[in-house]
Amino acid sequence: MKSDSIEVIMAAYNNVRDMRLVFEGYLRQTDSDFCLCVTDDGSGPEVKSLIETYRALGLNIRHLWQEDLGYRRALALNKAIASSTSDYIIMTDNDCIPAKYFIADYRQVLRSDTMFFGRRVDLYESASNLLRTQNACLKQLESPSWLLVQMLRKGLKRQKWGYVFLKH
Repeated sequence: MKSDSIEVIMAAYNNVRDMRLVFEGYLRQTDSDFCLCVTDDGSGPEVKSLIETYRALGLNIRHLWQEDLGYRRALALNKAIASSTSDYIIMTDNDCIPAKYFIADYRQVLRSDTMFFGRRVDLYESASNLLRTQNACLKQLESPSWLLVQMLRKGLKRQKWGYVFLKH
């Protein structure tokens, strides 16, 4: 039996630093049967180059680009939604690192008559920089002890959602 197709639509604009971490998160998915659409509101060539790098690593990425004529994120997202051929769409941003069960968790609850809104834990700059400088790895985002330390150091915004991730 064929599973329903999923496309993750990710708004993007010139944030290669964090997109690299996001793409690494999508490479780690336990359910790799999805497409990632980067809908780009006029980024420079660095974003395109990063996308090509991660395509070569096996990510199924569709890249939509529009000319930079000011902030037109909504237009970019609407174009991506209109052009998607997937059964289900998950919307995210280019600085949201998915947990390794992100796609699998969504696939378990998808229903054609329902819209779901997920929660996220935001990192303060101190915790984000640990990941950016590779002084912490993405696997640590799934470590109860690392998340607990970050909660105590006030490295996490919305700490109650960090607790939910500890229970996964």
